[in-house]
Amino acid sequence: MQEEIWEYHPYLDNIMVSNLGNVKNVKPYSNQSNKKLKDRSGKSREKILSLCQHTGGYMYVNIHVNGKSKSFRVHRLVAETFIPNYENKPYVNHIDGNKTNNRVENLEWVTSKENTAHAIRTGLMNVDKHWEKVKDKMVYDNGKTIYMYDKITNEFCNEFPSIRSCARWIIDQGLSVGTEKTVACDIHRVLSNKRNSAYGYKFYYEKL
Repeated sequence: MQEEIWEYHPYLDNIMVSNLGNVKNVKPYSNQSNKKLKDRSGKSREKILSLCQHTGGYMYVNIHVNGKSKSFRVHRLVAETFIPNYENKPYVNHIDGNKTNNRVENLEWVTSKENTAHAIRTGLMNVDKHWEKVKDKMVYDNGKTIYMYDKITNEFCNEFPSIRSCARWIIDQGLSVGTEKTVACDIHRVLSNKRNSAYGYKFYYEKL
């Protein structure tokens, strides 16, 4: 059986995370001694937090921050605690595709491109099924000009006559390993204000 190792989370006060994917709240040390505060039973005031499963399949815990309860995904807590992110990658990937397996050896930091490629490869993303859901809500070639801006500098980069042509450009530049359909859906989400950016760019129907 693998040994469970606990480490303090880097920015959440009094929260410890284990390499097996568990989370606990640890009360602060006393100002007068180097011993943990104890309750009336004499036991250390530590509490393993209950794990809940989100409708998307991810496990999360509720943690009080500044007096308010907030939900945190367990796999991100584990990665932030145990896995260095030297390249500043924004997403945490489950290597085996199992969103409930939050052991540290099953997690890795990935880019958006790497995350999409893994989802398609493991079958987590069914491109055709997703396309059937969104194709009637978006106009693939709507005759509207798409303006593209760098998400960091907000500098104008390019313009396209349709979502389709923009998606093809993204793929031709090697910015995505997804299909034209998946890239078009991502661009449409940005245009619909459902996400801030995609593939390093922001997209608008009007030129800023």
